[in-house]
Amino acid sequence: MTWVLVALVAVVVLLITFYNRALTDSRNLTSLVIQVLLDEQTYETQKEGLNKLVEGLVARDALDLSTKVQLSVSRFANRIGSSTTLASHGLLWTLKQRGKQ
Repeated sequence: MTWVLVALVAVVVLLITFYNRALTDSRNLTSLVIQVLLDEQTYETQKEGLNKLVEGLVARDALDLSTKVQLSVSRFANRIGSSTTLASHGLLWTLKQRGKQ
């Protein structure tokens, strides 16, 4: 009976860990998108980087290419997560302040 309880607790902890990871990934991607949309320099840099990435990838078809690009963008967003999150907060706040004028 005890092992069932331990197994359930382990499953719950695992699910919470996966949920937190998914939330973090989602926040990082959202922050990156906000920064790309609101900062012209970031837009140009990321556009150039995406072009180089696509040119350098070996893919069988459009689906394979898309999958590889999505994985790469997700990894990139997670790697720079905290700085992108802070930048997106600042950009959104600046946008809001400009709207009040």
